[in-house]
Amino acid sequence: MTTPDARTPASLRQVLATAVEADAASRGFALDADQSRVLEHLVSLAEQLEARGTAAGPDADTPLPRSVYVWGDSGRGKSWLLNSFFAALPVAKKRRVHFHSFFRQVHAGIQKHRDGLRAGSGENSVHVAVGELIKDVEVLYFDEFHVHDPADALMLTRLLEDLLSRDIVLLASSNYSPGALMPNPTWHESFVAGIRLIEENMLVLELNGAIDYRATDGLSASGFASGSWLSPGTPEQLLAAGLVAPTPEEQQRILVRTREFDVRAARETELWVTFADIARARTTPIEYLDWIERFPTWVITEVPLLQSADLQSQQRFINIIDVLADADTALVIVSEHPLAEFLANASGGRDWFRMTSRLQLLRTTTTPVSLTEDAEATEEGAS
Repeated sequence: MTTPDARTPASLRQVLATAVEADAASRGFALDADQSRVLEHLVSLAEQLEARGTAAGPDADTPLPRSVYVWGDSGRGKSWLLNSFFAALPVAKKRRVHFHSFFRQVHAGIQKHRDGLRAGSGENSVHVAVGELIKDVEVLYFDEFHVHDPADALMLTRLLEDLLSRDIVLLASSNYSPGALMPNPTWHESFVAGIRLIEENMLVLELNGAIDYRATDGLSASGFASGSWLSPGTPEQLLAAGLVAPTPEEQQRILVRTREFDVRAARETELWVTFADIARARTTPIEYLDWIERFPTWVITEVPLLQSADLQSQQRFINIIDVLADADTALVIVSEHPLAEFLANASGGRDWFRMTSRLQLLRTTTTPVSLTEDAEATEEGAS
């Protein structure tokens, strides 16, 4: 069968490997042994896709390649490697989705179709909603795959069942091995069926090299990483970051669907909220994703040491960092605690490790800068 661009599997292997290695080199590093091992499996998947003739229409005589699930600690380059491979993969009908965003769209689609399907159409709402979202996609990539809410666990199991029944290949990156998903022991049983689907239908690969690339500059160039951690958040520090603190008159309530939320300011390009506004209040990724579409820069103020907050507020803050990093949205955090102190007091499960890894992408300003003090020092020196 003729394949796209008349490539042979060997030439495709060379093209993909060269593209990924060049991407790494442009960021100032070379693939480590673990990344090279995972890339070998990914390239093999691409060769199977090409042999099957996916881009020209599946060949019924050639089996669909096995889907791939890559997991490991934060900062080991999982998302970068899969993103780089995915970008170079010569399949036209492919789609990369952020976990939270895709889930929100599936939920909306289910709600949209539920009433009509009750009339006896013979289709279930999950299947119809997923079909509308992915259409004729042949490779679907989930970035940062994880689950904590038991309601999401049940829905995700149904989603996996539906996706794995279709003629598509799944790619997924995660900080969790399949067996460690839904880490809360109280609710873990609710996702056992989903774990079994992953383990039985996907090639599970661990990527846990020794280097934390997010502690270097190699994987840090993004909108999220252009943000800052300001401590203690003086007017001069804000001004240096191109920001001016809101006035009391700017405080308002903003509407998301049928719910209202307090914010310090909702400017044309900036959303200002306190930790209490967004983490202690009962906010969800639905609100975060709505605000991301409206505000390209977020400023979260009055951020305490996370262990001093209740468990629900801790998890909401972690979810906020996840969603903003996934969407590559600029984030500025203002806290009386320096980032180093915040991170030193952040100890928990893999969610905490992922959060701390992402927060290390932010530029830090921890020494107060006072224009008044500078001016006084200048005058003293002159005298």
